[in-house]
Amino acid sequence: MKFGAPHSYTLSVTKNERFREDFGAFSDAIVIFGGAVLFLAFAICLATGVYCIAEVLELHTKLAKKTIGMAIKVSLAVNILLTLDKMPTICVCAGILAQVCYYQLLKRVPSVQLRDPSFIASSAMLLVNHCLWMWHFINMNVSIVRITCFFFVAVWMVPVGIIMTLSASDDSLPRH
Repeated sequence: MKFGAPHSYTLSVTKNERFREDFGAFSDAIVIFGGAVLFLAFAICLATGVYCIAEVLELHTKLAKKTIGMAIKVSLAVNILLTLDKMPTICVCAGILAQVCYYQLLKRVPSVQLRDPSFIASSAMLLVNHCLWMWHFINMNVSIVRITCFFFVAVWMVPVGIIMTLSASDDSLPRH
């Protein structure tokens, strides 16, 4: 008996179909319930982590500002290095421009007004940068985990840090 590509493909489809038939309604309900509990646990852990980081930022605003400044430099270097991977020039340029806007906004942190031009420019560049990279990845066969990790480092890391610093400044007491 020869094992060729069509035969092994037919065999794997048959196994998957048989496995799907063995998975009943009760098993599906267990999987859905387990997924919901796992999602809830993940959300609670994420909220707890964000709360702890916000507490640290509230106590150490100068250190947070320095750390965000370093994150801007790292993200800027990442965007420049993306040209070596032949990523789209428009996406890389938008990423670099976004980092410049974040740097301008960082000068005003932690007391940023919503009508401040640097805040508006930073928010607009976050949206533009996110959309451009999303349009780049939308038709590629790349896992969502890989895209999310890329987005965290190249797009979201600095804005999330700035937003957390801004929320921490609302509750902090003035220091003399």
